[in-house]
Amino acid sequence: MPVPHLQYTENEFNAILTNYKAIFGESPSDEFNGYAEVGKKIEELNYLPFLCSDYSSIDYEKYKEFESRLYEARKLMINELVEKRINNVNFENNKVYNTIFNILNEGRKLGMGLSFGLNKFLDELFFKRNFSGQKLLIIIGHDWYPLFSDKTIVAKMPKVLFETYLQKYSMDELGYNQMFDVIDSKKLFPLFLNLVPGFRKPFLETSGKFLDESIYKEMGKRLLLLIDKLAVAHEIHAIVTWGKEIPGFLKDHKGYRIMELPHPVLYRHGRFFKVIEYYKLISH
Repeated sequence: MPVPHLQYTENEFNAILTNYKAIFGESPSDEFNGYAEVGKKIEELNYLPFLCSDYSSIDYEKYKEFESRLYEARKLMINELVEKRINNVNFENNKVYNTIFNILNEGRKLGMGLSFGLNKFLDELFFKRNFSGQKLLIIIGHDWYPLFSDKTIVAKMPKVLFETYLQKYSMDELGYNQMFDVIDSKKLFPLFLNLVPGFRKPFLETSGKFLDESIYKEMGKRLLLLIDKLAVAHEIHAIVTWGKEIPGFLKDHKGYRIMELPHPVLYRHGRFFKVIEYYKLISH
C-alpha cells in the first residue's frame, strides 16, 4: 500500500500560483510554453510531458478530482510491481500503466501537470517563500530532479510510478533542502528548473543522458530564452548548475554568471559545511 503523503491545501495551492504569476507573469509567456512543451503532441516528444501546467488556468477542485483517480491507480501499480507483472517489454500493454497514462494525458489536455507550473521542487520553493522583488538565483538540474518518488515503497524497482497531483514532494526528505536553507531569502529567491521538463519513459535509468544530443541542445536554447524573458522583469543574480553536463548546453547565454556545483548527493553524510561554503559564495 502507498505511504500516505501530504497534500497541498487550496490556500497553499493559491499561494504557489501567486508566486508563479509574480515571477513568470499573469499568464505563461511564449518562452514559458516553448520550454514546457505546452501544446506539443506526446508523439512528437521523446519523454513524457506530464509535469508542467498552465498556472493561469488550473483549478484546485479539478486537481482534487484527478488526485483521487491517480492515487487509486498508483495503488494498483504498486501491486503490479510487487507481483512482477510489469516489465520493460510489456509495460505499454499493461492495463494499469495505460490507466495512469490516460489520466495524466487527460489532465495535460486541460493544462494540468503534476506540478502547478514547472516542477515540484519549484512548487515547494514557492510554497515556503514569498517573492517580493529579490534577485533570482536560478538552479538547473538535468532531467531527473525531482521526477521520481516512492523509493522507500518500491526500492530498486523500475520507476513507473508518478507523484500525484497535489502531493508535496519534499526536498527535506531527499536532503536537498540544505542547499536552499543557507540562501539569504531577503536578498535572493531561488528558482529550480530542469534541463528537460518531463519524465523519462518507464524502465530507463534514472540518471545519465537518455536523449539525443541535439535534443539537449535545443532544450538548452529554450531554457535560455525563458531565462532571458525573466531577465526583462527581474535581476538574475546567478545561474547554478548541478553536475558537469548542463553548462555545455547553455553556451549561448547573454553574459550570465554561471556556476557549476557538484551533484547534491555529495553534500550528505556530514558534509554540510560544504553546502554553507558553496552557497555563501553564491550569495556574493
